[in-house]
Amino acid sequence: MRLIAILLLASCTTTEPDPAPPDAPSANEIVLTGAPIVATAQLGTGDALLGTSVNLQFAQVNGTPLFAPRGEAGALTRTPVNQVSFGWVQALDTQQLGANLAGWNLGSAALEASNTTRYMSMRAYQIDYYVDVDLAQPSGTAPTSAVYFVSKIYYGHSYESLFSASDTKLTAAVAAELPNASGSIMAAASTYSLMATNVGRGLVPKSGAAVFAKSDADVLANYSADGPAVPIFVEYRLVPGGAEPSGSPIPWRSPFRASIAIDEVDVFHNGAVLDASNTAWDLQASCTINGAVVAPASTVFSSTSVSAGGSTVDPSGSGPQDPNQANPTSTYGRYANLPWLKVFPIATGNVLRCQLAGNRTDTSPPTPLPPVTIMIPVDVAHGVNGRAGNYDTSTRLDYQVHYTVTYQEN
Repeated sequence: MRLIAILLLASCTTTEPDPAPPDAPSANEIVLTGAPIVATAQLGTGDALLGTSVNLQFAQVNGTPLFAPRGEAGALTRTPVNQVSFGWVQALDTQQLGANLAGWNLGSAALEASNTTRYMSMRAYQIDYYVDVDLAQPSGTAPTSAVYFVSKIYYGHSYESLFSASDTKLTAAVAAELPNASGSIMAAASTYSLMATNVGRGLVPKSGAAVFAKSDADVLANYSADGPAVPIFVEYRLVPGGAEPSGSPIPWRSPFRASIAIDEVDVFHNGAVLDASNTAWDLQASCTINGAVVAPASTVFSSTSVSAGGSTVDPSGSGPQDPNQANPTSTYGRYANLPWLKVFPIATGNVLRCQLAGNRTDTSPPTPLPPVTIMIPVDVAHGVNGRAGNYDTSTRLDYQVHYTVTYQEN
């Protein structure tokens, strides 16, 4: 997944840096669950943070690091990334806000239900490399209050403009317009009566005035690195064995809200030779509105026994149809009544984009599932009931999802 293509999702911007190609896991490497959370690094973050744990509010928990850093002879391994990109983060729930709280220089009071300030940021960044933990070297036991731990620290340079204002000024409609803005960031902030604060590290505007970025090329054209690479993002993962918590929604003023559900995965080829045996899958989805992340990656479907049989394709064209129309199969495995549902503020004219990605997890290394994109120009007068799918003949992975989008007045 991308932090900004993203993170967070063409101006598809997500909020996660492009990962380096994975190494084959060792036999004793612990397998993590849940989606990674990539947040702005707090000023002063260092390698000593690797492996340490935080609670549900992302406050540091005292205790021994859960894993040793990856490296040899006392030197940490630096995995190259060499990525230049951009993206938006909109704090729609307490999980997103809590993860970024320290990096955005906010106090814990920002998480209280009585707080009426809303937050949204534009990230322009250059990632040089990351350091991470060695999942084959557990070194401690998680305290009872620990929920997440620091798995990676990304080094590079960033300019991150944090927009904030009361919920009457920074509304869902304004949040939808900001990613389409151009020119001076401070001028736009003044137009909308917002506060704009740089919470990034080491990426400076070439002209002296920060401007909006709508592409990777915009970042290169308008920003330059100043000084050595520093920590700009921190990746959190669930403590092994822990259940993934959900954040409490943060209400954004909007006349309408959207509910998107992905309730069915239909598997036409599961990756096994001739589909003769079951395989293991983990499929996740994330969503953006006009490029701003409104639903970070979360699990849609996960199973250790995925079949490509049991149901028959309707030759008349109704119901699930093989995405590979050049060589369609006549059977598929249906996984229905899935609980994945996301709700967020919306307005007519927005572009809602959801990206599905994941892995077949019974191979070493895991085999990526073909990515699936759902893109909807929003008209709140008309809901959507559709299917989207993709296939990869080289890996024999082929699936389709069913989704619905409904709109309700607030």
